[in-house]
Amino acid sequence: MVRTTLVSLPRSPRRSLTHRPSTPVGAALRLAALAATIVRLHEEGRCPESWRPESFGREVSTVLGQLVPIRSASTLASSYAREGHRLSAPMAGPDPWAGAGRPEVADAIDVAYALRWLELDAAHAG
Repeated sequence: MVRTTLVSLPRSPRRSLTHRPSTPVGAALRLAALAATIVRLHEEGRCPESWRPESFGREVSTVLGQLVPIRSASTLASSYAREGHRLSAPMAGPDPWAGAGRPEVADAIDVAYALRWLELDAAHAG
């Protein structure tokens, strides 16, 4: 019989991890949330207006092409954390779009990283 002990983080460190995308753990949480939101939007047949222009798609493709050499989720999260300086506001929670009533405007870099996160997850699962 395996005994499992759950460890709960104190409240303030948990908040700092989930609210600071500039840390690798915070970046991983944000990427996972962004990826889940992209999947949900796709399943619902919805797309934020700001993602519709062809120029946005080209920018996502360009950034995604630059991320292809990254082969692990942890490396991707670290890279995204280095991009954290450009994020203007901390997340409101694990899902960056929760409670907003509409998707937060995510730029092409965010979307490209989230898509690469999904690719790496699929490669790991398969």
